[in-house]
Amino acid sequence: MATNAALALIIAAAALTMGIVPYLAIQLPIMYFASMAGVWLFFIQHQFPGVYWVKNAEDETAGTLIGFRDAGPRLRRPRRSSPLQ
Repeated sequence: MATNAALALIIAAAALTMGIVPYLAIQLPIMYFASMAGVWLFFIQHQFPGVYWVKNAEDETAGTLIGFRDAGPRLRRPRRSSPLQ
């Protein structure tokens, strides 16, 4: 509740400081393109109807969060090839 009130206060202060029309001229294009990106991501996400999540007993989420060093044999850093080797 306090976060919503603080956000409303910040928005009102910004709109009153620079004026409603310049504030909307900044905010509306940003909201438009952000919503377009969200709709596009939703569309792309739902184009694969046969895809589903499978719980894998060998999945090591803790190892992947720690990093490559502790993740086991499935996640190894690729060897860097150098022209000097």
